[in-house]
Amino acid sequence: MPESRRNSLLQWMQGTAITVGVVVVFVAMAVGGGVLGVRSIAEATTEIIVYPFAVTNSALEARWNLTAIHRSVRDVVLAETDEQRAAAIADIIGREDKAIEHLRLVRERFHGDKRQVDSAIAAIEQWRPVREAVIHQALAGDYESATRTMKTQGTRYFTVVDENIDNILAISNAMARTLSDVAVRTAQLIITGTIAGAAVLAGLIVFGLTRWANAVKKSRALSERLAESEEQLRGARRISEDYLASRDLFSSIMHISADAIISVDNNQHIVLFNQGAERIFGYAADEVIGQPLDILLPPEVRAIHHEHVVDFGHSDDTSRRMGERTQVFGRRKNGQVFPAEASISRVAVEGRLTFTATLRDVTTQRETQRAIEALNADLVHRATQLESANRELEAFSYSVSHDLRAPLRAVDGFSQALMEDYATALPEEARDFLSRIRNASQRMGQLIDDMLNLSRVSRSEMRLQRLDLTAMARGIASDLAKSQPERAVEFVIADELVADGDPHLVQIVLTNLLGNAWKYTSKHPTARIEFGGRAAEDGAQAFFVRDDGAGFNMAYADKLFGAFQRLHGMDEYPGTGIGLVTAQRIVHRHGGRIWAEGAVEQGATFTFTLQ
Repeated sequence: MPESRRNSLLQWMQGTAITVGVVVVFVAMAVGGGVLGVRSIAEATTEIIVYPFAVTNSALEARWNLTAIHRSVRDVVLAETDEQRAAAIADIIGREDKAIEHLRLVRERFHGDKRQVDSAIAAIEQWRPVREAVIHQALAGDYESATRTMKTQGTRYFTVVDENIDNILAISNAMARTLSDVAVRTAQLIITGTIAGAAVLAGLIVFGLTRWANAVKKSRALSERLAESEEQLRGARRISEDYLASRDLFSSIMHISADAIISVDNNQHIVLFNQGAERIFGYAADEVIGQPLDILLPPEVRAIHHEHVVDFGHSDDTSRRMGERTQVFGRRKNGQVFPAEASISRVAVEGRLTFTATLRDVTTQRETQRAIEALNADLVHRATQLESANRELEAFSYSVSHDLRAPLRAVDGFSQALMEDYATALPEEARDFLSRIRNASQRMGQLIDDMLNLSRVSRSEMRLQRLDLTAMARGIASDLAKSQPERAVEFVIADELVADGDPHLVQIVLTNLLGNAWKYTSKHPTARIEFGGRAAEDGAQAFFVRDDGAGFNMAYADKLFGAFQRLHGMDEYPGTGIGLVTAQRIVHRHGGRIWAEGAVEQGATFTFTLQ
């Protein structure tokens, strides 16, 4: 009821009570007073005052029970236990009966068109089958249909009841005003009546004031109750709207889920089939609703599945993961059987069980798992082959270390003996041949040593610790300077360069890089070799060795880190071509990378990271 109408009604009731009291006094004066007259007047006064209150109070009680029905419909779906849900359903039925009972009281006292009351009672009776449908849909998990039914049908009946109650109050208001007008005109006619009933007048005044005070008290109480009822009705409607909105959201989320969500009743007939289930099984929801669950199962597992559901229904669990004892399979509309992962839950209301399964097609995951298992098997096979190759490499290294060194030492030793003991007897050409034999054998020995070192750095155990690279570089630079003190080489080594690594292996990296810088600047009268740090493009800490020596052509940069690959001749710069390969392998073992930049006769820069 609008606020303005409510205030107008209450003000009229209070005014009517005062007017009627005064009119009755003058009627009593007109008829001459008396005890019998006082009683008749009191009864007439009571009838006029009580009539609008009785009709209004019963109408508002009916409306209040309808508000409570709104809340209980919400509680049916939101209840956490079967007892709470059953209590909510019982409350709905009881409130409906109370609402009809109050409307029938209105009909007995209502002096207007009783069809208004009959229409409100009929609307409540017509709401009852709608209520049953809403509850059944909600208990079956079909929240979308329940919401739609409540909005399209349930709200319509509640609106009819509200409109009829408003009309009843308006008619009662109008009729009471008419009685008031008649009483006022009557009072004007008899206002000049006899003064003989002065004593009766005093008594009636007291009686009238008492009745008036009671009417005012009832009016105020009714006003407060009316305000509270309307506020609760508005709150209930807001809650109902919020609830319906949340149900719409939940229904939307459920239907757009990538997983299949399927509900069945106690007879294992499908009552809910979301869009995820449509995509996985290939059926439309209309094709499977009401059908037995068997159409979604391969024939060979149907009996086992039936037993599983029945067993779950008699257990104390409310949810369970399926597939713990046997694999779960589904059957598409086209007959294709696919593997699945599933879980099942249940809810019971008034003895009716509803089972809901959430299912996911894991065909792709199973294929991926098989591919991974095959890959793992292949990796095991390759690891076995690699282990065998490593054992062969170790045997080869042992052979190189022991079997090849002895002949080389013999060749070098006998060549040296010939040159020392028979130098005067040999012609110059023969001495040159012996010198070449010695140089070749020594270079071969150095190559064997470098190969063995390369093998060791690939297989040796790493012991990581915090390293002072600045101190390492300065020690290596000092040794290089002492080896050729006549050279004019400036070393620039940055301070406080630290990293985590194996001290022996990192020492080899710095020795090779700084040694190369020393070697490839030897043709210049003066040289500058720098060791420093900077951030790499990926943000890792990088270290570099830069020189201004011979440099190299960037077109051949990919050959720098290949075994036995050289960009300069042996007659220019001696070496075996193993040093950079060894440095690269050590850097990779530390989880880092190494690269080079340079230009011919403009120097080279080698940069590396250790993590």
